[in-house]
Amino acid sequence: MNWGNSPIGSVDVGGFPRLFKPDGMNYSEGRHTFTVGGETPMKKTMFIEIGMGIDLHGQNVTKAAVRAVQNAIHHNSMPGIRSVLPGGDLNNMKVNVRLAVPADKDKLDLDVVRKELPYGQVSFEVVDGGMLTSSGIVLEDKQDRNDLAYVVIASVEVGY
Repeated sequence: MNWGNSPIGSVDVGGFPRLFKPDGMNYSEGRHTFTVGGETPMKKTMFIEIGMGIDLHGQNVTKAAVRAVQNAIHHNSMPGIRSVLPGGDLNNMKVNVRLAVPADKDKLDLDVVRKELPYGQVSFEVVDGGMLTSSGIVLEDKQDRNDLAYVVIASVEVGY
């Protein structure tokens, strides 16, 4: 791949090109992103949880995003988290959520997604990504506009 004068480079890993960026670059450069609430800087990142959510019928990007966040966090328990948070207070926990969304960013309701994260100072970054794929069938009773299934990927960073 030739990136010309771009500071983005590539390296071959296992036969597949992988993009990399030099340290210090803004990782939203070159992507369509927006941040709500500003990324909450962390002194210490403790967990990074990854999840995937799908809306098979109805083309509801919010439903897929909620499922992705649930998938990321609902298989974890952090019983010792208070012992490392400043003041032992869950409100001092910082939660940065990155959502890779395939379509309809303007319809993504982050207030609904936020309700899945009951503690901490939560920020969101929404980037192009995820996947649109065929569900194989249009079901009008499920409010399908077409046969697309929306797949959203979530990365949830937890720290303080």
